[in-house]
Amino acid sequence: MNIKLISLICFITTFLFAKSSFGVEVSWDASISPNVSGYKIFYGINSKEYTTVLDVGNVTNYIINDTNFISKTPYYFSVKTYDSIGDESDFSDEYTWTNIPLSITYVGIKLDYGTNIFSLSSQRIMVMSFTNQSGNFYNQSLVITNNPFTGIRPIDTNKYVYIGTIIHYGTNIFSLNSLRTGILTFTNPPTYYYRSSLVLTNNPF
Repeated sequence: MNIKLISLICFITTFLFAKSSFGVEVSWDASISPNVSGYKIFYGINSKEYTTVLDVGNVTNYIINDTNFISKTPYYFSVKTYDSIGDESDFSDEYTWTNIPLSITYVGIKLDYGTNIFSLSSQRIMVMSFTNQSGNFYNQSLVITNNPFTGIRPIDTNKYVYIGTIIHYGTNIFSLNSLRTGILTFTNPPTYYYRSSLVLTNNPF
């Protein structure tokens, strides 16, 4: 018996990076043979030399939750089918997946404000986040305006002061995207001092 798989696709499944957990979901097209009872996944760090075998039953995708994957190391995957008496097909085509740990960059603003420049209050707010994107350029500008960042403009615009930021970001410093975000609103405020700074961190706000 020779049951040939059509294709095999490997890709990363996201786990909580705070727990240093990694995984891979292996997916493949179902065999056209009516005699298939199940599938076996084979993988290892050397091509055609598989050190791990998983009998996953009669499914066409499977999540491998295995903390033994070595970081930034290529793994080679293949799949076989088997029938009710245990006969197995040839190996499917071989596919490669590299264990790249999940990296999340949180982008936000730290805003200092108050009536006394020597004793300011502080507020941090997250604006956006990026997954496995370390090549972005960023800059930000403080925005102080009488117009709301969202919603209807009030009739008495001088009564309200809206504090926010514009963050410019992107992989090309000459062609950046922009995002305006409101942070605080004051009604008839006294004279305030403001200071803002960009915050880039791998920890959630």
